Amino acid sequence: GNVWTATADVPYGKAVQYKYFVNGTTWTIDNSQPTTTDGNNNTNNLLAALTCDPALCDAPPDPPPGVFDWRSAVLYFVFVDRFVNGNGANDCHVAGASVSGTASGDYEGGDWTGVTQKIDAGYFDDLGVNTLWVTVPVKNADQDAYPGTGGDTHVYSAYHGYWPYDPSSTETCFGTLAELQTLVSEAHKHSLKVLFDFAMVHVTIDSPVYQNNPGWFWPNSWNNGDCICGQNCDWNAQAYRCWFASYLPHWNYTVQAARDYSVGTAVNLAKTTGADGFRLDAIKHVDSSWLLELRQQIQATIVP
Repeated sequence: GNVWTATADVPYGKAVQYKYFVNGTTWTIDNSQPTTTDGNNNTNNLLAALTCDPALCDAPPDPPPGVFDWRSAVLYFVFVDRFVNGNGANDCHVAGASVSGTASGDYEGGDWTGVTQKIDAGYFDDLGVNTLWVTVPVKNADQDAYPGTGGDTHVYSAYHGYWPYDPSSTETCFGTLAELQTLVSEAHKHSLKVLFDFAMVHVTIDSPVYQNNPGWFWPNSWNNGDCICGQNCDWNAQAYRCWFASYLPHWNYTVQAARDYSVGTAVNLAKTTGADGFRLDAIKHVDSSWLLELRQQIQATIVP
């Protein structure tokens, strides 16, 4: 008849602007629906954010006997590079990565072997912790130094782990994959759970993933200029697409291929190492579809 319908996926918890393209010639709005004006002074219809308020389910029950209750986790944040240097053979140094005074912007030698040594020595047992939160284990930009942000003029290496270069492989400055697997297995012998910090907001601009698949990332030319968080783009309004720095392209997880790749690297890391979970870095800057797919994949392929 005179009614046409279409179905489109929309993100959870985010308002959506839309228009109708009629007969392939005319953009128009529905005057019976709410409207808003975008940054280019276009008037669009506005669909309010879809949320579950009030919640439609009860709080999760206590886990059965013998199953770890994460609400009882006592965490120790193991900042690997600044912890213990257990193997000097894997030490890394990046030219130009330094700051004035006694602080260092370079790698200082901490590694997974050093963490394992402290596990075996009972260090964490004596502290009374039951969970190790380990810094990002994926391959970072080892050979490049990048400037700080927000007026910081110093230059840093990726010793902290938050500048991923190759999310599909592990960080050689911290050791081998076998040594990371040993860290997890030794932790389990001491009844310690292991969480990996995981940086899934961005990669470095020289990353092969970005260079080969630029369409998997938000362009920073959005908003009539460089869409850098806190500069030309708002930290909150554009949280899911603004770049943290000019050298950190932001993943666009509304692209299925990008989401599949990134989620796949996380799931493979958990499977390969036997880790117990993730601490997800800056999750508010990630489209919720990524988190939902990660959970589905973990439940389908890892959780018994």
